[in-house]
Amino acid sequence: MQGDGVDIRGHGILLEDLIIDGAFRNGISVIEAEDLLVRNCVVKNTIGQDPEAGVDIEPDPLMVTEDFARFKLTNIRFENVQFIDNFGGGITLSIGMMNDTHNPISIFFDNCTVNGTGNTPEAHFGLSARARLRGAEPDAVAVGGHNHGCAAPGTIEFRGLRVSNARGGAGINVESKRATGAKILFQDTVVEGVSHPTRVDPYINSSLAPINVFSTRVPWHHLCRPETYPGEPSGAPPPPAEPHGQLEKVGGVHFNRVTVKDQSYRPFAKFIDPVSRIDLSGSGLSLVR
Repeated sequence: MQGDGVDIRGHGILLEDLIIDGAFRNGISVIEAEDLLVRNCVVKNTIGQDPEAGVDIEPDPLMVTEDFARFKLTNIRFENVQFIDNFGGGITLSIGMMNDTHNPISIFFDNCTVNGTGNTPEAHFGLSARARLRGAEPDAVAVGGHNHGCAAPGTIEFRGLRVSNARGGAGINVESKRATGAKILFQDTVVEGVSHPTRVDPYINSSLAPINVFSTRVPWHHLCRPETYPGEPSGAPPPPAEPHGQLEKVGGVHFNRVTVKDQSYRPFAKFIDPVSRIDLSGSGLSLVR
């Protein structure tokens, strides 16, 4: 099967009791949707062309920038959907290009399962476009994007989520989520068997925890390359008002009754941001070894 298993653009759409097997790019791609329900489906064995996700909710850049007043990702629901052995990850929400001028988003995953990501490295040689660019295996559940710091207003909820066998990548990875953006909730979630070295590269993703919340923002001087601004002293632009970059503080990610089952002696969650003083107390995270 070339391309996506299902490409969604519209409103009032129901996908029910489907098996989407062996899609080439994504099992399901959601470009724009309102009142979408995906229920009792299985999405598996997606492999071929990046991003290779079970589901990828990713707006069309032209729709986001040129028709932002009409563009919607509203009342999108996945209920009892299994994402199995999709090479590029199970659930990907690439919403970094959206900002606070867009309509509020509302995306819900209820009782969904992600089992297996990047599970055929020998056959694919671990070299999908994503792996080549990132030097890492894909994450089971990935939310965010660094374009505008994931500032879209609204709500994203995962309830009853089960994540397992993401052998190279993280179980949950939230990237550059602005504190002022959409509230993200993980509730009654179990993460196990993730972020382990792969047979292709035993060192891959060695710094990942099973759950990661981080910003791609880095200190200003790390961004300055002499070849980029040859006319400025030291080849660098004038320092911005915010020395850590132009993104706001990372936050608005909530964990309630989330359990990590891990046999490795490492942090079960990492919160990495140079500005936000993130406090884990009362986070609702627990560890089972």
